[in-house]
Amino acid sequence: MDVFLEPLMDEMKMLWIQGVQMMDEYRKDSFTLRAIIFVMINDYPALFTLLGQLKGKVGFVVCIDGTHYVSLNPSKKIVYMRNRRFLSKEHMYCLKKMDKYFDNTDERNSDAPLGNSKGQRVFKIVSNINFVFKKKTKDGKPRKDVKPTLGGTFKKKSIFFEYLPYWKELDIRHVIDGMQVQKNMFKSLISTMLDI
Repeated sequence: MDVFLEPLMDEMKMLWIQGVQMMDEYRKDSFTLRAIIFVMINDYPALFTLLGQLKGKVGFVVCIDGTHYVSLNPSKKIVYMRNRRFLSKEHMYCLKKMDKYFDNTDERNSDAPLGNSKGQRVFKIVSNINFVFKKKTKDGKPRKDVKPTLGGTFKKKSIFFEYLPYWKELDIRHVIDGMQVQKNMFKSLISTMLDI
């Protein structure tokens, strides 16, 4: 994916740093046009590809390394837990009597991992990752899959960090396309119900 984005990233970097001279027809004057990408709208597979974040146990994009998960034995699916910590303390799901519906875990005193997915923190995590985009090594052998360091959540640095100097300053860089998620959920539900 990064290979296809490189020409766009070159142009966006140039538009941010140098800008392009444009003519304002109304004022009859020229000005320097600058542009930025301030948010990307994706579905989850594209989000993981663009972020370079690993899927699975550390795939919850808000918590990053503060993710709580449970692996369901029969299906081998991963469920992200402890999401009530993002609710206000007065929310009805945070009451003690609701614990029985959430694996009997008291989450009232656990705090949400604030700022985990902010640009500066993510940039610090990925800044030392060296990822090579090739299928084979120089001697022709297949390249081994990149494994993160212990506790690591990313396997590569996002191309946006490479080209756009302002990307690490943004707090919200990616958003989820709700319609795409709805379509995927509907497709999955119907496939399950019809045993397809």
